[in-house]
Amino acid sequence: MAADLTDETRAVLDALPLAVTAGRAVRDQSAYLQDIEIVFVNAEAERATGVPRAQQLGVRLGDTIEGFRESELYQVMLHLIQTGEPVTYETPWWRGKRGTGTFLARGVRYGDGYLAVFQDVTESRAAEAELRSSELRLSEAQRIAHVGVWDWDIRRDRVMWSDELYRIYGISQSDYAPSY
Repeated sequence: MAADLTDETRAVLDALPLAVTAGRAVRDQSAYLQDIEIVFVNAEAERATGVPRAQQLGVRLGDTIEGFRESELYQVMLHLIQTGEPVTYETPWWRGKRGTGTFLARGVRYGDGYLAVFQDVTESRAAEAELRSSELRLSEAQRIAHVGVWDWDIRRDRVMWSDELYRIYGISQSDYAPSY
């Protein structure tokens, strides 16, 4: 597979503002898939992981990363190579000096291997979790104070009620659609 990536292809992949890696299947004499070896890492993937390309290239994932063969991600990658079904997968991953983060990866089979694009979504997942937590606190405060709120989106002529407002009026969201 490494030979399948021409110099021109490598140059284009390296210039992308997206993190890209490629790997090939490592097979035994009977063509049984033994491992996955990294054969390409672009500059953005190097930056995202904080690990120099030279340290990533040639790495056999199952042999190098302790416990990786038993991981769900390894099984997903094997399945991708064996079936050719594209995958989207979110997983914790090392970010160099920044520690572990969360990456969203999209992979496709390429030859007898894979080509994956991934992005670090650590900060956005943390922001989403904080927003959910804040919404729960607001909802709980409204419940305790027995205060409901409503909002009117004038542009879309849509009125939204809080859960507590529905409780105050004794109606369910499925039975009533609020309007101005």
